[in-house]
Amino acid sequence: MAYDQYFDNVSLLLHCDGANNSTQFLDNSKLPKIITVNGDAKVSTVQSKFGGASLLLNGSSDYLSLAANDAFAFTTGDFTIEAFIRPSVSSGHGIFSTQRQSASAPFGLAFDVRLVSGSPRLEVFYGWNSNGYQTAAQTVLTDGSFHHVVLQRKAGVIEIYLDGAKLTLTTIGSGIASSVSFTDNVAVIGRNFATAAVEYFNGYIDDLRVTKGIARYSDGYTVPTVAFPDRGPRVVGTVTDALGNPASRIVRAYRRDTGAMINSVVPRDTTGDAYRRFVSLMLHMDGANNSTTFTDTSPTPKTVTVNGDAKVSTAQSKFGGASAVFGG
Repeated sequence: MAYDQYFDNVSLLLHCDGANNSTQFLDNSKLPKIITVNGDAKVSTVQSKFGGASLLLNGSSDYLSLAANDAFAFTTGDFTIEAFIRPSVSSGHGIFSTQRQSASAPFGLAFDVRLVSGSPRLEVFYGWNSNGYQTAAQTVLTDGSFHHVVLQRKAGVIEIYLDGAKLTLTTIGSGIASSVSFTDNVAVIGRNFATAAVEYFNGYIDDLRVTKGIARYSDGYTVPTVAFPDRGPRVVGTVTDALGNPASRIVRAYRRDTGAMINSVVPRDTTGDAYRRFVSLMLHMDGANNSTTFTDTSPTPKTVTVNGDAKVSTAQSKFGGASAVFGG
């Protein structure tokens, strides 16, 4: 199974899967957030990039929103916002945006498709639409297929990608300075800002992912061919000492390319059972002869109630010198 080496940095992960016309959208990030459906936003099985379904938005009243969360406050660091989109021919607008909680100055960062002289362009702006960047016309966006679009900041520089290619940007107003700190933390999908009833997205969005602290892409990257992974790297196995006995040690995982440590963990137990965390009940039936005490040694021990004359017997055993004996 594929994994995402940056999964711990994922702020939001929407596969937009489900039954046709469902209004339930699940966040598959490490710290799932509640998705609020607005208007007639819903799951559609008519079009999809992965998973057989996508988010359908009507371009006039539909969008998804999330409550304020620091996971969307990118401050001055790197970030990546990406999705597969299939906008309609007639309009585009908001893919993903953030806004401030202040009613007097709510507008934050917005990534959208904008029609200019009838042709779709990808655009990013900050603080309503006075400052930002815009690409040249990208007519391929309305060819009836899903396209991978990316907005990221890498080392202070705003970048936009389409299907693996880095696009040239034209500055709007004064652009977005590398020193700008994005502290806006209310997220909106399918509309530019929750407090502005304008610029709704018309079409389908599938597999939307937001990553904080990481700029994932460079020019010429390979466009994902499967849905974004729901987990990070894992190390599974048994730790033993020099004599081959199960042991408790700190296990550290490092990136091969950079040498940076990904994570560290201490084994949950020293039984040598790689599947111990899934064990519901474990009875060894050990103890003194005729004892009526039976101990569950699973990860979540349960109380064992003795009925009739059930008891421990040392007369017969497979392991440990004792077993449970029942009168029948």
